[in-house]
Amino acid sequence: MTTSRTLTTRVAAPVRNSVTPVARRRRAAPPPAAVAKAAPRRILAVGGLLGLWLLAVTGRLVQLQIYQADALRERAEQQQQKTFKTPPCRGKILDRNGRELATSLKAASVYIAPKTIREFLGNKEGGKEEAPKAEQIARQLAMALGLDHETVLRKIGSPNAFVALKRKVTPEEEKAIRSLGLPGVELVTEMQRHYPQGLVGASVIGFVGVSEGEVEESGKAGVERAFEKHLIGKPGRVIVEQDARRKVFSVLEESPEVGQSLALTLDTQMQYEVERILSAALREQGGKGGAIAVMDPATGEVLALASSFGEAPHDASKDKDADALLRRYRNRAVMDQYEPGSVFKIIAYAGAIEEKLLTRQQKIDCQGGSIQMNGHTILDGGRYGALTAEEAFAKSSNVAAIKIGLRLGRDRLLQYVDRFGFGQLTEVGLAGEAAGGVGQLSDALLGAVPMGYGVTVTPLQLCAAAATIAHDGVWVQPHIARHIVSTTGDVLLDIKPKTRRVVSRETARDLTELMRAVVEKGTGKRAAARGYTVAGKTGTAKKVDRGRYSETRYVATFVGFAPATRPALAIAVMMDEPPYGRHHGGDAAAPVFARVVETLLPLLKVPPDAALDPDPAWIGAATIPREATPDSGDAFGDARTDPAARVSVFAQAEAAPQTVTVITSQGPRMPDLRGLSVRLALIESAKVGIRLETSGLGTVRTQSIPPGALVTEGEVCKATLDQ
Repeated sequence: MTTSRTLTTRVAAPVRNSVTPVARRRRAAPPPAAVAKAAPRRILAVGGLLGLWLLAVTGRLVQLQIYQADALRERAEQQQQKTFKTPPCRGKILDRNGRELATSLKAASVYIAPKTIREFLGNKEGGKEEAPKAEQIARQLAMALGLDHETVLRKIGSPNAFVALKRKVTPEEEKAIRSLGLPGVELVTEMQRHYPQGLVGASVIGFVGVSEGEVEESGKAGVERAFEKHLIGKPGRVIVEQDARRKVFSVLEESPEVGQSLALTLDTQMQYEVERILSAALREQGGKGGAIAVMDPATGEVLALASSFGEAPHDASKDKDADALLRRYRNRAVMDQYEPGSVFKIIAYAGAIEEKLLTRQQKIDCQGGSIQMNGHTILDGGRYGALTAEEAFAKSSNVAAIKIGLRLGRDRLLQYVDRFGFGQLTEVGLAGEAAGGVGQLSDALLGAVPMGYGVTVTPLQLCAAAATIAHDGVWVQPHIARHIVSTTGDVLLDIKPKTRRVVSRETARDLTELMRAVVEKGTGKRAAARGYTVAGKTGTAKKVDRGRYSETRYVATFVGFAPATRPALAIAVMMDEPPYGRHHGGDAAAPVFARVVETLLPLLKVPPDAALDPDPAWIGAATIPREATPDSGDAFGDARTDPAARVSVFAQAEAAPQTVTVITSQGPRMPDLRGLSVRLALIESAKVGIRLETSGLGTVRTQSIPPGALVTEGEVCKATLDQ
């Protein structure tokens, strides 16, 4: 019985335990109403998450499509496109008659797509043929373009998408590249500067080039540089499109925009003639070079500017040395500043006449052609006594000039130096113009400046000063540009020169007579021109050599205008270091001036106003011994006893012309023509009525009638020239 109860108890216990958890779970399950109530919250949560996701996606799309669209598009284009600038098309440069001086022409440039070439090398014709070696391609390109094949090979291996192989190739090189037909080699059209008149006016026009660190060409000298912002234009573009493997599949070109054109005052024919005359003079005389400036005195327009360093002309743009390039293009007429010598006496005389301190016929005591200044002896070209102002100016008396400068005084002398435009830029419109100037005008320099020492000038400034006198005392700004023209031909900017009155009309006319006397009876006789009256002034100045004035190196100058009665041209001639012995302004520069007058005035159709055979006879006061210096009641005081005259100055002397025509009581005698140019020989022969026949080129070597022989009018003399 006991055993049976115990078993019953053990069996019954598991039955209770197995039923209890099921019942408990059923009691824990939520009712259906609770489940139904929780479902919307879950849906809202999921929907909220989806909404946030959609909002984020939409925001990102807005950011990419709107706010970052340009940046992303640019990045995509950078990956798919490469853009290269091509040089802009510069505007034309024209002379006063519309003749082209500079223009831009189309030229082909060779570019390569290195990856395209490399793929061609590895898979020519889909692998059916053996790919050519890279060296072979490089040699073909190098031979066609005249390049080193190693350079070409290196560029073929470049990681860049598009590489310039050679820019602005010749037509022959372009043809050779086309005949090769190589993939990955492209011909791109660029603009190349061209100068149709060759080297004529090169120092005025200038040139273009690419400096270190620059990509595009720009003006480096002359008007090309001075008017860069007008001429430059806008660059074009080459757009290279490539695929994901950086293989070029398209090359597009956008043409550059043309810049504005520049119309100059320059006359090409006159420029050519003036350059020719200067070159011929340097061949005949020798020397280190020179400069000639020609302008219209009424308008200030610069008609010609010639410049030379005494070297044979050539295309300087091909020079590799930058210094040599700029030297050959240096415009000496506006960039060289030097002490002018006696031509500067014009300024002192102008001031004294304008201030009523001097008249043309007023006597000046020249003290026998010598004056002591602080221990320095200043000499004239002759032992002159009392001379009128006109005679003193014609003979280029230093003593008279010093006395005039002292009477004018420091302040008034500086005033007229400034009025005539010295010491300041003319703003002619050329890059690199020099201003010149006068330093601190101490008492020691007061006597030097009227003689053209202690002051520096440019040939163009001297030309403008002569033009001022020719234009009745009104200074007109020299200028090289007339107007700026648009691509449609419309005038965008008309250049208007500045003007100012420097001296009165009466003073200008008195100065004209003084300058005519220089040519008719003074140191400038060789400036006399056939058929035209001339007014001018000679100048001879020592050059500075190692801090001292040289005794053998000079600058010779002649400045003036013609015709003297109706001025059409103002001209300045500067000759640098002519051979010693013929180094004076009257010998070296005056004949060049005459050639310019005789050549250019007929081109302007200016009618003659003088005899075709000028006979500038010497008319002047007789020289007297230096010891005998008579006082003159109407003359300037003796500077040797004037305390204000105790200044230190520099010596200078003008020489009279060396060729003299002799006429005796028995009749005229044959002049010595040996060593003279054809022009001078013709003039000297005409003075005695001789007809001259020449053969050859250069200067006269022999003459059929011996020098000094009696001749009759109409007789023929045959002259043989050097060449």
